[in-house]
Amino acid sequence: MLRKKLVLPISTLVLGLALFPQQTFAADWSKSKSWSESNYSAFPYEGNTSLKDTGDTVETHVRFTFDKKAIRELKSLGQYSQDDGVTYYTMDISVNDDNDETVSALDGGIYTDLPDPYMEVEDDPMGGNGYNDEAEVVCQDPDSLEAETDYRVEATWDVHDRGGTTFQFHSQLSTKDYSFEYNTIRYEFHVKQKFPW
Repeated sequence: MLRKKLVLPISTLVLGLALFPQQTFAADWSKSKSWSESNYSAFPYEGNTSLKDTGDTVETHVRFTFDKKAIRELKSLGQYSQDDGVTYYTMDISVNDDNDETVSALDGGIYTDLPDPYMEVEDDPMGGNGYNDEAEVVCQDPDSLEAETDYRVEATWDVHDRGGTTFQFHSQLSTKDYSFEYNTIRYEFHVKQKFPW
């Protein structure tokens, strides 16, 4: 009796898998795009970017390195000043069009190894369109940054339309205003990556 009960569920499972095969999507990586100089001494002097297409999402990856001069400057900017408050290094990943509806950065979908990170996604411009077009990470502890260390920021984006978009990677200096919002006071474009490629 036990054998008959076991045969029916197993045969049903096998038949179900044969009729409704699982679709799989192998992750696909873009070519890496790099930069090897910066126009501002407090920004990383080198870095590289890549995208990982997982089907329902796309991951943006950036790795970058500061030299000793940049670290000294960031530590100096991290000290309070009457005029500027405290200034922090920020890595910003965004789509090139604020009204883009092809992807949306996932809240909670950011990883970094920058010290004491503040991470957020934003739907720009004010009021937005319901799609997060920016993922950014602020390093709130510049004293813990080290020269010649490989730092990473990764952000995951929902894919709503595979029609195509372009991701841009920027370094920024940000200050915190009275409402504790970080605002960009200086930025530098590094590279862009098209999706899909």
